[in-house]
Amino acid sequence: MPYPHALHPARFAVGPSRRLQYALSAGHGLAMIACLISALPWPGKLLLSLVLPVHFYFAAREAGSRQVAIGYLEGSGWAIDDEPVAILPSSVLTPFAIWLHYEPRSTRKKALLIVKDAMPDAEFRRLTVKLKISAA
Repeated sequence: MPYPHALHPARFAVGPSRRLQYALSAGHGLAMIACLISALPWPGKLLLSLVLPVHFYFAAREAGSRQVAIGYLEGSGWAIDDEPVAILPSSVLTPFAIWLHYEPRSTRKKALLIVKDAMPDAEFRRLTVKLKISAA
């Protein structure tokens, strides 16, 4: 064992993101405006005007209460909410967000958006570096 710290797990707590909530609000607001000024017949506009707020309610509720635990242990690999996962190469790492594509052993592929303000800056950088190193 050349590095005694290598066996210590890396843990990252991802909380709700205010930026994601703002983006959801802006996106749904623009979609509502586009729906209302479109050339759709009025029944279509009415239907979309009813569906958009319902979708916004569920999306904002999920984004506002999301708590995810991500862990990494040398030799065992990655885990999300204590479930072992394989991080897929289609994951995207940027300075402001991480689009994490992963595959749990028990289900099909999933994606997780981690916006920078969902965790402290130092932890976000640490997660980004750990993902880059472990994927190499």
